[in-house]
Amino acid sequence: VNHLRQTSHPLPASVEAQFTETITQFGSGRPVDVRSSDRVTSPLMIGPGRPIILFPSKLMTQLSVSELELLLLHELAHVARWDD
Repeated sequence: VNHLRQTSHPLPASVEAQFTETITQFGSGRPVDVRSSDRVTSPLMIGPGRPIILFPSKLMTQLSVSELELLLLHELAHVARWDD
């Protein structure tokens, strides 16, 4: 978990701005980081403690922001349910 956290990358600015708004509206009550990683093949939420949602880096260029947002909502549901 720590290795994935440390080797992850910030999201592109346009995606991060939209995701920040979505996270605020979703209101899971838990702080969450969202980043990209070359080491994952599908979006996932990892924990424990402060959860992080990782998106595969290649998805950032293959999907639209709207499509990525749907995946984010799914992962935020895991955060809200404490599925660490």
